[in-house]
Amino acid sequence: MFNLLNLAGLIVVLAISLAFFRCLRGPTLYDRLLGALFAGTGGAALLILMAVSGQNNSLLDAGFVLVVLAPVLTLMMIAKGLRGGDK
Repeated sequence: MFNLLNLAGLIVVLAISLAFFRCLRGPTLYDRLLGALFAGTGGAALLILMAVSGQNNSLLDAGFVLVVLAPVLTLMMIAKGLRGGDK
């Protein structure tokens, strides 16, 4: 049965695919950074939606781990940019 949570999951998957496109085709490091952050946030949202629809608490925990690790990725990519990494 196709319900509202499945529709929301489909929209999130489409948004994640657009974010990955931005990661691959971004002209600057900061465009890639924003794409990666949005993909991570969308992945966390997708895991939380799947946890709610399937009543699976382990997916909920995995979604929260992605949310906690997102600032680490941000700091690492900013440090790479400050050192004169990929432009």
